Order: sequence, then structure tokens, then C-alpha cells
Amino acid sequence: MDDRRLSCILIRLKADELTMRVRQFIEAVEKYFSEKGVLIDQQESILEGIYRGKIWIRKTLFNQNNLPRPRALPQKLPKFVLLKSKVVRNVSV
Repeated sequence: MDDRRLSCILIRLKADELTMRVRQFIEAVEKYFSEKGVLIDQQESILEGIYRGKIWIRKTLFNQNNLPRPRALPQKLPKFVLLKSKVVRNVSV
């Protein structure tokens, strides 16, 4: 994983609310990367997994396509009449 990709992932993950365990892992990864200059494959895969999970949740919950669309109001609202505790549509409008 290159330096640019790592910084992009870390910035986006830090913007979200994280558990203490994930936060500690991210801090450890940052420290390891600053000391060694490279991440091991296991660290990369875990970090990518956390990132993909957060992105998936964000897309699933906040995607505009998943929100209910507002219904168009009818031009003229029908009149209703209450007859013997039943609601009947008045056809003589």
C-alpha cells in the first residue's frame, strides 16, 4: 500500500465514529508505517476491510436511491362521507 492510499483511508476512517479497538488499531498502523515505511499484508487487509465496511454502511444507509420518494399530491382530493361507521367515497363530486 502506498503512502497516498494509506493517508486517504486513514483520513476517511478518522472522520467516522470508531470503536476503541479500531481506533487503537489505526494508531498502531500509523505508528508502524511511520517507523518502517511499509505495512505488512495482514495490516493492509484488515485496514482495507474496515474501510470497505464503513464505505458500504455509508452507501447503504445514506444513498439517495434507498430513500422513499415523495408522492405527488393528487390535483383534487376526493370527498369522503361517513355512513353507518363506514367511510364511503362520494361519487357525485
